[in-house]
Amino acid sequence: MSAEPVQRRLQFVLDAYQKYPNDNVTLCYFGMANEVFIVPTKEGKYVLKNCFKSNTRKLITNEVALIDHLNRNGCPTPAIIKDKHGNPFLEFDGQFYVMTEFISDMTYNWSSDIPDKAHKETVRALADFHKATKNFDEPYPGLRVGFLDMQACRNWLLGLQQQIEVADKSRTSVAKMAELLPQYFSLLNKLEDEISTLDLSVLEKCYIHGDLHCFNLFYDQEGNFTQVIDFDFSRYDYRLADIFWSSRIFFFRELKKRYSRKELDSDDFELAEDEAVEILSKIWRMVISEYRKSTSLSAQELSFVHLFVKAVPLYIVRFFELTNSEEECLEHLEWFEWELSRGDKDAQGLQSVIKRVVDELDSK
Repeated sequence: MSAEPVQRRLQFVLDAYQKYPNDNVTLCYFGMANEVFIVPTKEGKYVLKNCFKSNTRKLITNEVALIDHLNRNGCPTPAIIKDKHGNPFLEFDGQFYVMTEFISDMTYNWSSDIPDKAHKETVRALADFHKATKNFDEPYPGLRVGFLDMQACRNWLLGLQQQIEVADKSRTSVAKMAELLPQYFSLLNKLEDEISTLDLSVLEKCYIHGDLHCFNLFYDQEGNFTQVIDFDFSRYDYRLADIFWSSRIFFFRELKKRYSRKELDSDDFELAEDEAVEILSKIWRMVISEYRKSTSLSAQELSFVHLFVKAVPLYIVRFFELTNSEEECLEHLEWFEWELSRGDKDAQGLQSVIKRVVDELDSK
């Protein structure tokens, strides 16, 4: 294990679980959502997660309840290892830890050559997840904001506006966000007005994963998914938010197959409309076909995808925190500007693609 203070912290936490390493403890992942360690012991390996997103007692209670529910309802995920007192999670020094069993199945990472089957299996996992969570009652409802919750978006933006007003004006990120805020409020008002005219009752709700892609799955040697992981964005929401968000990841993975990082990052990169239509048609044909193998997904429900496209800037802006480094804030702002510039055009294009794909599939 590494030197102070991590070593002391891990010693305390592992003692609370009565798991004693017989080899080096490995930090296998560190990001804005989690810090994850692999812990080898004479009894076998375990995974220890320091939760940065599920960082309150209520949030972590929801997460461990979800894990238990999934394993009892046909959507496997690594099982919880309880501490020596029988608790499903551990609180230490203001941080929350969850230990789960170690899964030796195959995984992919961002540099992997990902086969098409992995994306199909992602959609199958998504459908299984939604079926499993239809009857899940989270212990503490409403802790995370829904994709189309415009009032929550407004409250968040107003809070950010207050922070910007008193923030250090010498920070470039503060000045840039101050410039973007009027665009966010304009988008919010426009989308709120549109939603108020629609009947969204056709949209099915369940407890969604929130970030399901092939990197949050384990696979067997035949490429079939075996386990679902990472519930840092899970919440009660429209299932179409989950389906749409996964489709975006498939889209960007396809772009990375076709273009170099240098091309994609260049200021003048613009995907030709016919190529965009071709990629989106391929993705949504696969998504709809694979999802429907497990459960119904109507043309009427799919006709509302454009709302989620338009809401993307309002959803991702919640990742912005002035307490982050200036470099991270500026990177986020580049992403935000790009998304704000695309909303209506992308929504119209995708709506047209989905209608054409659904008509094609339903005519067979």
